[in-house]
Amino acid sequence: MSGNQPATPPFVFIGYAREDEKAAKTLYDGLARAGIAAWLDDKHLAGGDDWEKRIKEKIRKCKLFVAIVSATTVSRDEGYFRREWRMAIDRKSGIADDVDFLAPVSIDDTASNEEARVPDEFLAVQWTRLVGGVPTEDFLKRANRALGSTDRKRRTVKNEPLAVSASRIGSISSAYSLAAGELPHIVKFVVSGPHSLRLLIRGLGPAVSRTGLPNPVMDPLLRLYAGKALVAQCADWTREPEPKRQAIEKATDAVGAVRLHPGDAALLLELPPGAYTAVASSASGQLGNGVFELYPLDERKEV
Repeated sequence: MSGNQPATPPFVFIGYAREDEKAAKTLYDGLARAGIAAWLDDKHLAGGDDWEKRIKEKIRKCKLFVAIVSATTVSRDEGYFRREWRMAIDRKSGIADDVDFLAPVSIDDTASNEEARVPDEFLAVQWTRLVGGVPTEDFLKRANRALGSTDRKRRTVKNEPLAVSASRIGSISSAYSLAAGELPHIVKFVVSGPHSLRLLIRGLGPAVSRTGLPNPVMDPLLRLYAGKALVAQCADWTREPEPKRQAIEKATDAVGAVRLHPGDAALLLELPPGAYTAVASSASGQLGNGVFELYPLDERKEV
């Protein structure tokens, strides 16, 4: 009887263009090392399988659909990966809005805008940049939440500051929780080298309110300090002057980050070498969860 069949463990589905197979396998292996179940056609389809039937079945059953987006997918007018995207979007139409299901992943410099040639539904959700398919800690946490993990421990203050430079590949991203009686989320970093560095720093609440993050902080506040001196702060990026808002939007698109919503906080600034402390909290003292992000923007290789 069907009632005696074991339940299928929750898993992540990875959809990709054939040219991006190496990155897809890198992501699959990274998830596996973290104990996160994933499904990849190259790993699970055998000779003689009805591959299209199996793929449709797995998209219907997965907990998180990862769509690998790249220069390859942008360049291709057709491909089975685009059919997979549509299957996932059809599935999402029957899922509650606050459930994190669609997870576009850029494996190169492809940004989350119209030039990515993805469905509009992908532009409305959180993107992640995983260079070469290497999963970040933040993405692993997102996958765990989507699969039903209850491990949502708050990230605490780092004992050692992070070194940030123009030659650093990638970004800093971490989910955090503001709980009663606890400190705000603090990230210490150092701009190294002889040159100043342009940075985009973001505190997200409204922008991730529909990605499955529970109880998001709807009025995140960002403060940046050099020692004890306040360098800059932001409580709602839409209140910034129009030229600065346009610059923030341009920088957001350039790094492939999820689009900001009214109420999110964002700082776009150029910092000289030195030690800095970023503090993420709530403008009204609200308790809840948010996401902190830091993106180096400069292209210089020598720092």
